Amino acid sequence: MLTAHKRPRRSIYFICFMLTLSLGCSTVQSREDLLQQAQAIRQSRMPAEAPVLIDSSTPIKTPLSSETIITTSVEVQGSPKPVLNLPFAGERLVYQVKFLGMMIGQMENSFIGHQRYRGKDVLVFESTARTASFFAKVFPIENRLVSYMELDPPRVVYFEESRKEGKYRKEAVVEFDYDKGEAYFYNDVDKSRKTIVIPHQVHDILTANYYARMIPWRVGDTHEFKIYNSEKIYDYIGLIEKQKTINARKYGQRSSFVLQPYAFVDGEKVKKGKITAYFDSGMTRIPLQGLVKTPIFGKAAFFLDEVNNEKFDGQLN
Repeated sequence: MLTAHKRPRRSIYFICFMLTLSLGCSTVQSREDLLQQAQAIRQSRMPAEAPVLIDSSTPIKTPLSSETIITTSVEVQGSPKPVLNLPFAGERLVYQVKFLGMMIGQMENSFIGHQRYRGKDVLVFESTARTASFFAKVFPIENRLVSYMELDPPRVVYFEESRKEGKYRKEAVVEFDYDKGEAYFYNDVDKSRKTIVIPHQVHDILTANYYARMIPWRVGDTHEFKIYNSEKIYDYIGLIEKQKTINARKYGQRSSFVLQPYAFVDGEKVKKGKITAYFDSGMTRIPLQGLVKTPIFGKAAFFLDEVNNEKFDGQLN
């Protein structure tokens, strides 16, 4: 039986980076600061571009199909009801990770499909991350995450993680019981168990990424989720800062939304780095690339290297 070891800080940085969810730091010090910044961005836009206000806790009534357009029952001020899109049929995305001019790793995100879990239809997502080349000899990493997300309401119901980071090992599952308001964590390596109090709607770092791609985006909008990560519940806010055309490497010039993510715990902002992420502004909302900055390790980047998604045309939107 493998035993757990204390994880080096460089591993923590690498995993946060590979999952594209950095817990940002900036001049923003509170949720209120961030919402004021979002309001200022919206006010600088034309009145016709007023943001869609989204209540992500609203139940969704829909047959489970990756081609389904989902209409929520949320009330929107001065705008038609928002729609949700699931453009994930057969999707597979591969990202390369670059640090100090070297390719240090690869991440792959996939939509596995539809399954039944405890009598309910769920969407299943998978993410794998591994170090590459010389870096793998210095500090090998091989991780895998699997998430089950139900859609009524949209939230994670099962989360599985396998981590091999140097000598560190973790083989854990988390089951979410929303009737009891609890999540149950179990690590098969050290046999540790933990019960975590949860609100009525939670995402993990994987389902949050996919769910964010389903909901409407406009410059100045904020997306707010409760996110489970490392046996804690974070308050996540993603600010859609602007729309920008970027060079997406092999996919050329593409119109993108610039996303700034922030995380808070008990009202305090988490300061572990900052990420600027660029999402395709077309219907797929595929993450194209991102820049990560940390006080210790400096800058690193991830970028889209392979796409399997029939709705992504590889052309400028």
